Amino acid sequence: MEEILQLIGGTTIAIALITFLGKQGIQAYINLLTQKSLSNYKNELNKMARETEHDLQRKIHDFGLYSSKRHEKYSEIYRLLQVAHSSVVKATDVVNINDYLKERDQNVLSLVSYMLKYDMAEGDIDKLAELDLDFRTKKTTAYSLVLKKYRDIAINSLRDAENYITQNELYFSSEVADLSRKFFSITNSIFREEDFDETYVDIVHQNLRRQMKREMAIGYYQET
Repeated sequence: MEEILQLIGGTTIAIALITFLGKQGIQAYINLLTQKSLSNYKNELNKMARETEHDLQRKIHDFGLYSSKRHEKYSEIYRLLQVAHSSVVKATDVVNINDYLKERDQNVLSLVSYMLKYDMAEGDIDKLAELDLDFRTKKTTAYSLVLKKYRDIAINSLRDAENYITQNELYFSSEVADLSRKFFSITNSIFREEDFDETYVDIVHQNLRRQMKREMAIGYYQET
């Protein structure tokens, strides 16, 4: 009986020991898996962080290039619109030669004076003076040459502005694109000698200038 009890006791101890060791082994295995899982998770996080940082740096770089390019485009279209407007105003402000000659002598010198007033080339002036034409025809020719010069300048400047808007509109915000086209349309209307409101011209011009300055300010960002 005593031997049986000893056997049972020994078996119980053995079972307890095996159970304990089994639990320890399982726990160690679980700990190992946990450590590996945490290590893998940490590696994944580091990888994601590096990829996110790289993507962010690329976006910042791209945005910097885009912003710089936009500033360049805004400055240029503003300049072109100003040139176009100024050229159109000059073309429409050419004084009729008959009005110019009202209080002057009706001779070739007066025609030369008129052409010099509008910075006509000396070659054109000399050719006109040398032509074997009556004074009335020379007067009409002088006015036509001056008018053509300034109208050609206006037409070219309008074309330059319109082409630039069309070719670079992707860089413009919707506000700047709209205001640029409005300013161009008004300038074109002046050139065609249509009715226009000078106050409205100034309002559109100031709004365009204000919007461009706002978008070119440091720290400005808005999705387009």
